[in-house]
Amino acid sequence: RVMEIYGPDPAVCPTHAAEYFRSFAEGRYDDFAHLAYIYPASKARLSEDGQILVIGTAGVDGLEFAYRAEIPGIWVWYPLDGEWRQVAADIKALDRDWRSRALQV
Repeated sequence: RVMEIYGPDPAVCPTHAAEYFRSFAEGRYDDFAHLAYIYPASKARLSEDGQILVIGTAGVDGLEFAYRAEIPGIWVWYPLDGEWRQVAADIKALDRDWRSRALQV
C-alpha cells in the first residue's frame, strides 16, 4: 500500500496505484469526447472501506475506472451485471488504449 497525499485527509491506497499518482496526477482529457477519462488526483476518490480507488470515467452509464485493493489492473464496476471487469493491465495501458480507441467498456 502507498500513502495518498492529495486532499485534506490522507488515505491508504493500493500499491499498484502508485503509477497513477506518479505519472497521471494531472489527469487526462479527451478533447474529442469532451471528457476527463482519467481524473486529476484531486478528483480521485477512495471508497469508505479503502478497497477501491476511483480514478476516471468511461463517460457512459456512470461507469468509472478504478483500482481494486490487492488486485492488479484497472477495473470497471458494471452495476446492471453486478460484476467487476478488468479493462486494462495498468494505467499506461488504459491511457494508450483510450487514445487509440481500442478500449472497450
